[in-house]
Amino acid sequence: MQTNKELTTLEGIKAYRLAIATGSNIDITYLGHAKFHADIELTGLSDIDEPSLQGVKSLLVEMERALDHFVVVNKVVRKGLELATISKFEHLAWKTYVQLIRKAYRKGTELRAKALKIE
Repeated sequence: MQTNKELTTLEGIKAYRLAIATGSNIDITYLGHAKFHADIELTGLSDIDEPSLQGVKSLLVEMERALDHFVVVNKVVRKGLELATISKFEHLAWKTYVQLIRKAYRKGTELRAKALKIE
């Protein structure tokens, strides 16, 4: 299992993505779904270059920017409708990220082959 420090490396991020793509619930549960923020912030998902995924990738990067902007602007404790809205938005970003990673790392893709070589 990886530590939070290892997740901030490219190798850690690739292992995290592979765990999502292969359905390794132990690793995903251990690392937590919030770790996808580190991936988007560090890589910008730049290695995902499949043409059919570019729109979703761009949307996901913008969702992450919106979440970051909200956190920077609203440093106060969130509650009520504000908390519910940002929680739903973050959950949507997480679900979108998982689907993007699963599609990008599906069997037969170059990313999956590279990731399996690293392991």
